[in-house]
Amino acid sequence: MSHQGMNVKNLRRSNKSLILYLLNKQGDMSRKELALRTGLTPAAVTKLCAELIEGGYIRECGVADNKHGGRPEILLTLRLCERNVLAVNAERNRVTFSVCDMAGGLKCTSAINFTTDVDEVVRAAKSFLFESGERVQAIGVCIIGSPDDAEYRVWQCDDLAAKFTHEFGVTAVVDNNVRAFAEAELLYGDIRDSKSVLFFKWGPGVGSSIVANGRVFSGNDSGVAEIGHYIVRGDGQRCRCGRYGCLETEVSEEAILQMAKTKGLHMGLAELAVSDERAAMDVVDDRLSLIAPALLNTATILNANEVVLFGTMFSRERTRNKLAELIGGYYTGSAPLAISRLNDKRNHIGAVAICAEKLFFNAQ
Repeated sequence: MSHQGMNVKNLRRSNKSLILYLLNKQGDMSRKELALRTGLTPAAVTKLCAELIEGGYIRECGVADNKHGGRPEILLTLRLCERNVLAVNAERNRVTFSVCDMAGGLKCTSAINFTTDVDEVVRAAKSFLFESGERVQAIGVCIIGSPDDAEYRVWQCDDLAAKFTHEFGVTAVVDNNVRAFAEAELLYGDIRDSKSVLFFKWGPGVGSSIVANGRVFSGNDSGVAEIGHYIVRGDGQRCRCGRYGCLETEVSEEAILQMAKTKGLHMGLAELAVSDERAAMDVVDDRLSLIAPALLNTATILNANEVVLFGTMFSRERTRNKLAELIGGYYTGSAPLAISRLNDKRNHIGAVAICAEKLFFNAQ
């Protein structure tokens, strides 16, 4: 194939992706409006949309209101809801399995205690999928750490995506869970037009990622946004990275629950996160005092317009307000903090997003 032919093919694929992303961002649109928004000719849009309809990516869904008279304009909509994903999400305390559609809608879910045995995870996922009675077209797997870094992967497997693809017979996509959540915010959340947003996850572990100009970066990208290994306590505990006093270690589930026990509290992380007991709130506040300067420093370095919070520990408004108060103590002005509206979907939405991004929006 000639370079010219390849360039034309890539251009057509890029233009199709542009149409799909625009429909996802703006909602149902006519061919005429798509031509205006994309800058493509009406003839080109008509041809591209015909191919997308034939491929099962979009469909006609009705007629637009025509206030100026003339020929009615047919609306087009995405077919995300017609494709199912098996979402596998690994955290330090459990592995969650969910069947969802590619629009992020949850159909059913289950969980097991965390295990380092990937074969046990596969067996549990197969059992869950069989009992659900659902068919899936893809699998999204969200893990702690980088899929390319054997030292930090939760499951020791040379090619995790290939293993899940082989075991289930459908394409699998694997990524870090924080980066995947940021991708979900781009596709389904409220930051689609934001230039620079820092994501911070707390509970059971911590992690960070940044979205800049529509692209997701994470700690896997040369440490560009990784807040977990900022040193916040000189006499702190040894971290898995070999250093002492890293934020990840100091505000981990283990550290939080250990401190809670010294105060006579015997509860799990989720329970502690929403507890009204003074001792429990003191534990959370103590850890927030370590998070606040690290988060502010990271946002400053990255010139983030907004900081989006998610994770078990941010389930309560009081915790978010306390963090804003602590950050406000370092400078004048209000902290640009916001809780993600996808926080309640954090156990599946990232896995769905990485599948949709790779196998729907960029797969034509």
